[in-house]
Order: sequence, then structure tokens, then C-alpha cells
Amino acid sequence: MIIESSNGSAVRTYEIVALQVPIVFNKYGYHDHDGMIYVLKEHEAEIKSFRDKYRYGTQFPAYEYRTKPHPLVRPLVLRARKNETICIRLRNEIQHRKVGMHLIADGYKVKTSDGAHAVQNKSSLVAYQKAKTYTWKCEQEGVFPFHDMGDLSGSEHGSNAHGLFGALIVEPPDAVWTDPISGSPLLDGLYADVHPRGTAEPLPIAQQVPYLKPEPPKYPEDESASFREYVIFFHDEPDVVAGHLSPQQCEEQRDPCEKGTVFNSCEAHAHGGGGHDATDIPEEQLHELNCMGVHTDAAHSAMVRERRRTKRQFAGLAFR
Repeated sequence: MIIESSNGSAVRTYEIVALQVPIVFNKYGYHDHDGMIYVLKEHEAEIKSFRDKYRYGTQFPAYEYRTKPHPLVRPLVLRARKNETICIRLRNEIQHRKVGMHLIADGYKVKTSDGAHAVQNKSSLVAYQKAKTYTWKCEQEGVFPFHDMGDLSGSEHGSNAHGLFGALIVEPPDAVWTDPISGSPLLDGLYADVHPRGTAEPLPIAQQVPYLKPEPPKYPEDESASFREYVIFFHDEPDVVAGHLSPQQCEEQRDPCEKGTVFNSCEAHAHGGGGHDATDIPEEQLHELNCMGVHTDAAHSAMVRERRRTKRQFAGLAFR
């Protein structure tokens, strides 16, 4: 990721690769052998290594790759500040497909950055082993899903059913975000600690101890302003087969044995994958929960965003 300034406004550049990689959904090995995901270029080598070990490994510890979700094999969640411009450089490494990144928002030129081939517009899809640049302007705070518009089939043949989707979250101006576990700067991820510029002020002069310097405003870790952000995708009807230890079984068992809704960030990457549990919210912590439904063949996709302070309970959400 590169951040630079252009005419007084920040431009945030993401190098993204569309990859085909098996997606393991839980600790029992339920998986989509033909999964597809967007990944940052910084994670490409590690995910390709996982893919090769999953597909071709037959001995211990190779089986672990088939019974435990990989923390980087997940929907891509990008972040930017309001009023920034995002430059997406997408490279396609999925054979036999043209793919794109279609942002469900405004702030881009449809003819060049739509990530689709619609009506009489020139295609902005990316062919295999080719690359294309999209430009998005972040004019509004909020959560904005993106997905592949190269194949909108809702069946198991479509790319969206196999995981080629993600989200852009536009944070407040001047905000920074860090890893909830390490506290280090975060490139992407389902969970983040977001620190807007705080409102804490120094004590009035009359209340200050003379020999101590006034305490400056706390930034970026102002407890009154910072919050923990969670993103949960409801992946509807993925192409799932039961867990097994032999890679040949995927070829013998091409028809999915189970379809349903997968919590493609909570179930796979918290309880099963060893990631940060979305239900493990500390007492009195301000948090923001973003939930998105993903399916191109159904009319019940939904997105809910809420922010509240917790008291040892998970915030209940209802979808209609």
C-alpha cells in the first residue's frame, strides 16, 4: 500500500491480485476447493504457498492445511479516510476468467472504473495475467461492498459464489487504524481498532499542577473516540464439500454435499481459524459492527452497520 499526495489530496494505492485458492470454512475441513479471493500483493506469496500445500501435500503436517482456515484466506477489507482517493491496481491470476472489482458506491467513472462490462460501455474487466487500474473517490463515510462483475451467475459456476467479494470501509478524516492484537498498523483485515482524531482537551490552567506540563490531547488513542471495528460477511450458499485428507477426493466429489449460509469471517476466521472472535468484545468498549450479505442470485442481501458501547453482551442484529 502506498500513500501519496496529489493536488493537496491523499491518494491511497492498493496492489490487489485475484487468486483461485481453496477456502476452508471451519475446523472440520468443510471447504470450497475452487474458492476465489482478492488478496493484497503483500500476501500473494504466502497464499500461493498455502494453495500448493493444500492441493498437493499428502503427508503430515500437510493435512493441517485442510482442516484449519488460513487467516489470510478471507474476504478482502480495505480502508481509507473520507476525502481520500483510492487507486486500485488489480491483477488477474484466475485462469479462464475475466474479473473485475465493482464497487457498490458512487465516486468513480463508470466507463473506466466500474469493474464490469455493461451495456455499450467498454469492458473494464481484467483478462488472465493482465492488470488494470481503477480509481475510487471516498466522498462519504460508510461501508461499501465490492465484487466481481465478470460473472454474475448465482450458481456454483459464478465467481461470487466462490468468494470473489470484499468491502471498502471509509473511515473518518484523519483516522488511523491498527491491529487489535499487536497494535501495529493494519494493511487490511476483518477487525481493526479505529482511532479518529480525539476530542480530549488539556485540563484548565486552574486545575493543572504547576510543575507538570499540561497533558496534550490524546491522539490517536483517545478512549472517548476510538472504537473496535468488526466486519462479518454472510456468504449465502457457497459451494462446500465435506472435509477430507486426500486431495484426490475433491476431484471425485465435485457436487457439493452441503449448501447454506457461511459466516465468512466470524465462523471461519475466529472460532475455527484462531483469529479474533467477533463476539469477544471487552466490557464498556465502543465498537462498530458491519454485517453484509453476499449473493448475486438472491434478493435478500443485506448490510447493517451499528456502533455502540457494550456491557459484556453481543449486540443483536435482525435481518429482514
